[in-house]
Amino acid sequence: MGIAILCASLVLSALLLYKGYVAFGRSRRISDLPTTPMIDLRDGLVEVKGTISARSSAIESPMTGTSCVLYHFVVEEERRSGQNGTRWVNLISDTTHTTCVIEDDSGACELELGKAHLDLIEDHHASSGTFRAAGTHLDAVLRRYGQTTKGIVFNKKLRYTETILKEGDFLYALGECGLRDGDIPLIDKGKDQFLVSDQSERELLTKFRLRTASYSLGALASVALGIYVAVAA
Repeated sequence: MGIAILCASLVLSALLLYKGYVAFGRSRRISDLPTTPMIDLRDGLVEVKGTISARSSAIESPMTGTSCVLYHFVVEEERRSGQNGTRWVNLISDTTHTTCVIEDDSGACELELGKAHLDLIEDHHASSGTFRAAGTHLDAVLRRYGQTTKGIVFNKKLRYTETILKEGDFLYALGECGLRDGDIPLIDKGKDQFLVSDQSERELLTKFRLRTASYSLGALASVALGIYVAVAA
């Protein structure tokens, strides 16, 4: 039993170390790479900052009906787990975007948002449950996704989250730039990481450094606990 727990703790520790390594890599990239004005973009890894706008038609978010460049809409249902526990299960996870550009005072470039790791602040939250109806709008939205707010007898216990990028929002992007004949540059995933966020560079650095420390401490604690249990057994 003790050996099994030790093995499980080592697996968990390896997973946490990997997550810490990813967070550390992102913080190093952000801190080491200078911001490039759009007019100076060249092929290769770049960091850019500016405001976002739609290059084609804007889209409408499902939960709030906001005109936007991108939305991420999530619906989760609380379900029983085991004898007394509960867990949240994803019913809907929809990320939709239109063709967009990011601009600064010197120029613009296009972003391939569909391939980016999006680190965005959630904008809207709602919930519904047994004695709290979702409302006609959310009922209609869920039906469009082939879901319903109603259970067999009572309303389902649901929570809704919507994250949006509107035209004019600040955006930070770190990715592979490619120059194109007769068109503005394109920032894509390429062979390296591609990060897009509506947070400042300083906020991102703080976040990823905290994640690195947390994952590293978690990995050490997991190994220590596994060794303690194995020895005690």
